[in-house]
Amino acid sequence: MTPNILLIEDNPDITNVVKYDLEQAGYQVMTAEDGSSGLTSAWENQPDLVILDLGLPDFSGEEVARRLRATSDVPVIILTAMDAVEQKVSLLRAGANDYIVKPFYPEELLARVEVQLRARAGSGEDTAPGPSVSREPSFPNPLPVHLQSSDQPHWLSLLAAALTHTTSGISITANTDEHPVVYCNPAFERLTGYTSSEILGQSWRVLQGEHTDPDALVGIYEAIEAGKPTDLVMLNYRKDGSSFWSALNLGPIRNEENAVTHFIGVHTDVTDRVNTQRELEHRAYTDILTGLANRAQFMMELKQEAAQPESQGLFALAFIDLDGFKAINDCFGHEAGDELLRQVAQRLRGVVRNVDLAARLAGDEFVLLLRHVDSDAALELIAQRTLAAFQPAFELEAFSVTVHASVGLVRHRPGESAVQMLSRADQAMYQTKRQGKNDFTLDLTTLG
Repeated sequence: MTPNILLIEDNPDITNVVKYDLEQAGYQVMTAEDGSSGLTSAWENQPDLVILDLGLPDFSGEEVARRLRATSDVPVIILTAMDAVEQKVSLLRAGANDYIVKPFYPEELLARVEVQLRARAGSGEDTAPGPSVSREPSFPNPLPVHLQSSDQPHWLSLLAAALTHTTSGISITANTDEHPVVYCNPAFERLTGYTSSEILGQSWRVLQGEHTDPDALVGIYEAIEAGKPTDLVMLNYRKDGSSFWSALNLGPIRNEENAVTHFIGVHTDVTDRVNTQRELEHRAYTDILTGLANRAQFMMELKQEAAQPESQGLFALAFIDLDGFKAINDCFGHEAGDELLRQVAQRLRGVVRNVDLAARLAGDEFVLLLRHVDSDAALELIAQRTLAAFQPAFELEAFSVTVHASVGLVRHRPGESAVQMLSRADQAMYQTKRQGKNDFTLDLTTLG
């Protein structure tokens, strides 16, 4: 099998000369004019040897060698005009197998190429250059059996074109400690804002940020550790810092020995879908008129609180009903009534703490779920703040109205259900109504 050599050189004159010398010696030669396209070609074509120039337009040949070495054992020869010892040592430490100082004779180039290919083949014998050097492919043939024929190069080229033109972002990472990115397609570049030259060699964590869900990261680590595929949705960040929701399908790539050498990730932007889903959830649990939690959200949280052993007897309810609300609707119309309810909701937000929940149950009925309340005195203080919130008049367009509220207070009794507790709060509120309104009643049976 004729060895395939990748030449990465931005000077077309040098490219033509080196390519000619190698082809005359019987080698197949691919070319790339910068580090980014060179790294992509190295991954897609799996060359037997890479020759690259030290000074490339996007990043140095030393950096290209370092990134190649992080994911592959392909031999690397660097062309350099610098003959300093320090430079040579730096190149070798970066991962280069050899270097050639410009200008050089074709005989030197071919001799160094032959040495590296022979070492790669592992024969240790003197062999003719070019076609005599071969090695087995590292990965199983990706084509179906019926396509593994003389047209195989065509189908492999088609697969490469599919990766290039698909609208889904594709990334491939090496299964090493840092899991560096070794390939990304144009759709991935468009999705993330990173060019391939910026992303190649970076850890797969480069897209994660402050608000990325830790559980999603755990899911990825577990899949990598087990060498198994996984599907998840996670928050990622583009190069410019903007966030997007990505549906990630992650799967292992195995070699002919069934060892996981890489992982392929298919990234789909699902930001619109996630935002729509969140909006639907928000509407399902939010009172549209006031923006407070609705009855469904309130009952869900109340039931959760009542079911937690550590919350038994340590939370309370304040059931609030407006005094004279029907008269407001009758005198000024329903639009004025709606505006009044919105202003009441805003004032109740100022009463509750961050740990509490304010909700509108129906009509002019509101309720406060008050957490971490361990005494009647603490509950009465909250009730006084609630009544005080109704003291200033409400400004409704061209007029103002004074509206008060009747409040019923209950503290949770250990073992009491959410429905039972809400019923007691409702009864306490009606007790306030019967006693003259604009006040609060504390259910004295709270502690049982």
